Amino acid sequence: MKINAGFRTVHWSTRMYVLEYPDWISVFGLTLKREVVLVKLYRHGTGKTLLELPSGKVDEQDESPLETAKRELLEETGYTTPIAQFTPFFDCFKPFGRWV
Repeated sequence: MKINAGFRTVHWSTRMYVLEYPDWISVFGLTLKREVVLVKLYRHGTGKTLLELPSGKVDEQDESPLETAKRELLEETGYTTPIAQFTPFFDCFKPFGRWV
């Protein structure tokens, strides 16, 4: 059985299920004072407000992961960056995304 649940697809079998997610970006931003830029988000699963890196999925209209990173940084924090370089440094959740 295959269920489309928004942006994820669930494949159901007798043994397991697989969640497929789109490419995802997390931004490790530093201010001029070398402070890490974080956002506070309430997560229902924990019942807590957590500090997280600004993050979001790569939209089809985004030209590159760099454009996604700039968009998410602006949307979630109000910060902008003149940096024109994107350096993927690790792939933390293989099933959940490719770019971090």
